[in-house]
Amino acid sequence: MFWSVCTCVIKPSTTTACIDELISETTFPAGAVNIALGESSEIGYIIAHLKIPRLFTMIDSTYAGMKFIENYNSGMKRSNSPC
Repeated sequence: MFWSVCTCVIKPSTTTACIDELISETTFPAGAVNIALGESSEIGYIIAHLKIPRLFTMIDSTYAGMKFIENYNSGMKRSNSPC
């Protein structure tokens, strides 16, 4: 059960098949998990320029994270997860 009104957007690898089917088999409420399909550079640009999210978390390689910051840094604050 979700205790907050947070949604997530997943950008799976282009080689990840059936991720939407796996998510639909979970008990997540409708609209809680959204899938972004397309080129990583295009999706990165869109996410970086949205005014809606207050928190953006990225799980990827260090190289991809540094490229994201290099290309789209617009007042981002860096933090480390306590996990």
